[in-house]
Amino acid sequence: TLSESSVKTYKSAYKNTTKIQKMCFRDIKLNAIQSVVDAVESQSMARMTKFLFQKLYTYALENDIVEKDYSQFIKLEKKKETKEKSPFSPAEIQVMWDKVGYVEYADLIVILLYTGMRIGELLDMKKEDTHLEERYMVGGSKTEAGKNRVIPLHEKIIPLIEKRMESKSEYLFTNTLGKKLTYALFMSKYWGMILAHLEPGHTPHDTRHTF
Repeated sequence: TLSESSVKTYKSAYKNTTKIQKMCFRDIKLNAIQSVVDAVESQSMARMTKFLFQKLYTYALENDIVEKDYSQFIKLEKKKETKEKSPFSPAEIQVMWDKVGYVEYADLIVILLYTGMRIGELLDMKKEDTHLEERYMVGGSKTEAGKNRVIPLHEKIIPLIEKRMESKSEYLFTNTLGKKLTYALFMSKYWGMILAHLEPGHTPHDTRHTF
């Protein structure tokens, strides 16, 4: 019954549990799961990891795997200081434009800069949800309020999107095999190359702060 975005989030939370994944569930005690949650740097992901444990313990109680729910005792640390925002400068935006057509997926960054979309939203964007004549996309997935959100398109990026619409894939952005471009592949193989010669430390979320 979960949405696709919720499934992805729970899978991400599960990756935080590496050190206890081989333990028998009934042998896991509070100190073990608390240490897992404490090790998560992101406050939002720590909260989601706690939610994951709550789901697991609900299932375990219903199926007589455990007799006690330790997840109810998990404590979340106070919110850590957020990373200083680092918007792209006008000069850096121009560098991104200069790279379009020469550096693979530089157009993806430019589209993020001119729409304020999250990178996951753009990677999930299908051509059927892209309306060039009316200059908008329909996207959004992180929150219920953000779903089916109309995203206006600046006239400058219309040619970039038109080019992406020429592929045979249902998605705007694809890998070399014509499949949907994943965040993991983009970040590991292309992000650093696209941002070469720019101020170090930029993250994809900085495009939202720029917008």
